[in-house]
Amino acid sequence: MQHDPISSCDLLRIEPEDRPRGKHTLRIQRFQRWLKDRDVPQVDRFVFLDFAADVATRGVLADLQKSLHRVLPDWEFLRRELHAAVVDHRRRVDGVRMRTEILRAEWWLPFLPQSRMDRLHIHEVSRLDEWLRYLNERGIRSPRSRDYVEFAAKWDSEAPLTALKTTFEKLEIPKIPWVAEELDLAISALRAKRFGSGSKSRSSWRLTKSVRRDALPTEWQNILADVEASGGEGTALSPGFVPTVEVALRTLCFCCQDRELSCEINRGTASALVNELKRRNATNATIEINISALRRFAAVLGLDQGVMADLRNIERDFFFKKQADIPQKFARLDELGSVDGVLGRAIDLLAASRNERSLELRVAKLNAAATLALFSLIPLRVKDTNLLWGVHVTHTGQRYRLDIRTSKCGTEFHGEVCDFVTPFLDALLLRGCDETYLGMKRQEALRSKQALFAHANGRHMSNRRVANLWQRHIECGPHIARSVVHTELGRMGREGTELALSLCAQWDPKTATFYQGKAMHDALLLEANRLLLSGFSNDTIEKHFPSIEIDLEMPC
Repeated sequence: MQHDPISSCDLLRIEPEDRPRGKHTLRIQRFQRWLKDRDVPQVDRFVFLDFAADVATRGVLADLQKSLHRVLPDWEFLRRELHAAVVDHRRRVDGVRMRTEILRAEWWLPFLPQSRMDRLHIHEVSRLDEWLRYLNERGIRSPRSRDYVEFAAKWDSEAPLTALKTTFEKLEIPKIPWVAEELDLAISALRAKRFGSGSKSRSSWRLTKSVRRDALPTEWQNILADVEASGGEGTALSPGFVPTVEVALRTLCFCCQDRELSCEINRGTASALVNELKRRNATNATIEINISALRRFAAVLGLDQGVMADLRNIERDFFFKKQADIPQKFARLDELGSVDGVLGRAIDLLAASRNERSLELRVAKLNAAATLALFSLIPLRVKDTNLLWGVHVTHTGQRYRLDIRTSKCGTEFHGEVCDFVTPFLDALLLRGCDETYLGMKRQEALRSKQALFAHANGRHMSNRRVANLWQRHIECGPHIARSVVHTELGRMGREGTELALSLCAQWDPKTATFYQGKAMHDALLLEANRLLLSGFSNDTIEKHFPSIEIDLEMPC
């Protein structure tokens, strides 16, 4: 099949196959005579259109097309050019603007050759021409979402932009940010304007298991506020423990109101709280935590030693009871499976994001994939996972780096992130754009200090975004899955870890190519483990990595 341009000499050598004075012979010979009188090196749609203009009849090219198809060799290029000329000539005769006339404008140069435009219906060509003219008249080289919105304002609908998006896909336009991102953002904005954002004003649910914070005794509210404001120095409370204390106090007051008791801390109300928690099937560990919270708060209140002794006895009782329990976490770990189940799910989400036409759904999958991959290997509490580019996450030029101060203990957490996570963070920045723009997107994110995990339009996500994403895709919180990951990595050792992570990568060919290039060397794994272990006690290290003997000072 001939896809290259056809010279006029090749066309002049064609011999008609019907009788000497047959209609097909006459049509071909007329075109050959016309072509012979002109200095035309190659035959394309413009040559056919010039011939039709000289003959000046509506059906001249359609007739020539029928005749040439009988004798033409397998010349795909010529067949395609002739068909395009037939369609355009009919539009000219009907007084309608031709496709070739539209494509002569200077703003069409990046889209040439014209044969690419044959994939488009004439209405799509006209719409794209209108958009390109709009950009050219305003001198816009890199359109933003607001430019798309202004362009579509006269239609008062997102439909023209949706059609424009389909046109770009047909032309296989490279995934540049102002097409892959900005166009989708504009479509979403117009759709939200037309149908409403979909967000509803939330009303507080009626509490059935506790009271509101403002229903607590005034003294208790003031103490909680003071600890949150001052850090709780010199008291038995810390800001990180205040939420636990608040829940215990609100539940206690609920029990007191339900049993018509005074809302205070003593042996009777503590026993009422225990009975209520048992009724709710709370574990012994949960009951112990609640009583511990009451005891610490009672110390701040300065209650008498008798009450303190009663609380300590109840707390101690449930401390010993919980030792015989099998934590619910471990039952969930058995259901969760092994490390490749968690990290493999992240790989699946990353691969699925590449097939999402919607920017919102694509970013949602990228957020989920990155949270699973990053927080499987980095042991952070949910409260510490609301990270910012340029503040907590930076780039050394080789790989990403984390710099975090944990909220509960104030532990400094510094180090580079292993290369297993790199494709996830890169994709989170690119959001479907071509990898050519990775450097630009990374610098923009670091400079703007934007949230690592956010909606497609930059809108703030819940402060519990990481826990919510884990619950949605793994059906448990990151603290549970992290336990199985660390335990299993520790059990496998360095070589097993390398194999496990590499196998996870094979689930997605594009990601596998990245890992094959990095090779996941032992030095890299040592570096990852050093990051995981820095700032943690020896007991924690032994718990998570029971079989690894690793020199934290070893250079990588």
